[in-house]
Amino acid sequence: MCESPKVDSAFLLIAARQARGLSPGSLELVDETWIDGLGFEPADHVQWQDDSRTVAFGAWQGPTPRPDATVWHVDDDQLVMAVGHGWWRDQRGPPSASCWASQLAHASRRVGLSEMVEQLRGIFAFVRLSASGEVEITSDPLGFRCLYFGESADEVVVSSRAQLVAKVLAGSTRPPTPDALAMCWLAYTTYRVGDTTGFEGVRVVPSGAVVEIQPHRGMRITRSAPWTPDPRSRELSTDDLVELVRADVAASLRAILEIPVDRHVIGLTGGKDSRLILAVALWAGLAHDFDYETIGPPDLADVRVASDLAALFGLRHTVRFLGLG
Repeated sequence: MCESPKVDSAFLLIAARQARGLSPGSLELVDETWIDGLGFEPADHVQWQDDSRTVAFGAWQGPTPRPDATVWHVDDDQLVMAVGHGWWRDQRGPPSASCWASQLAHASRRVGLSEMVEQLRGIFAFVRLSASGEVEITSDPLGFRCLYFGESADEVVVSSRAQLVAKVLAGSTRPPTPDALAMCWLAYTTYRVGDTTGFEGVRVVPSGAVVEIQPHRGMRITRSAPWTPDPRSRELSTDDLVELVRADVAASLRAILEIPVDRHVIGLTGGKDSRLILAVALWAGLAHDFDYETIGPPDLADVRVASDLAALFGLRHTVRFLGLG
């Protein structure tokens, strides 16, 4: 049975750019059962290498309700790992990460990653590694689940944790180098600004991108438009298309409510995007299942509009203002 537990997890992938293979330090790092920068206490760990030993992968997960459940699937010729919470478009909510990893592994034998992303919803990332050393990594189309990467003269590094990428780039003798300007952005916003992180040389993979790595050929990042309309939808009227989009957004909101977290929050502003989400939530009868937050001083237009909307519809609304001094 597929349940939906919240499982902490992280991965680190290191690929050699040169024929001589990976450094001993990189191989040791992915083999550690615990490394600084995970952000949780791991209960399980897996280490994987391709046949030529030019790609090394380490993954860690926290406790799960079932001791034998893992967020990765390993068989004779591939490893597939699911990070976060995701589900197929026609599912009501997310299966457990272990069930999902097995489903993704089965589906990846039939279609490419870009095609699979079109059929997925949620906040997720997943990794597929083949025994031949080919790697594919992607995240949800809107990039809510961040992936991080960095490159040195000898290695390409991708991880679900920025600090792990920085650790590899710095080597075993030096601590990761912080990026002071990027850290200032992170301190005063609830969203990412550009592709910088808190570490020098570590960047965020673009939203909806697919990272492809081939042995000795380095890394290639490709992007596709998320949720490309089905060609059959071109024959629909404008009203029918509106109904289709509204139903799709409502289905995503319902599935998000299935994610096991303490609060489900919608960022509410005076902008068209958040007001559209609120309108769909009201239409679907889901508005009061969410909390709402707005950031800014009391006289900001976004704060005034959001506060008026919250009062009008009786929403649980919080205004946060990060003042200086």
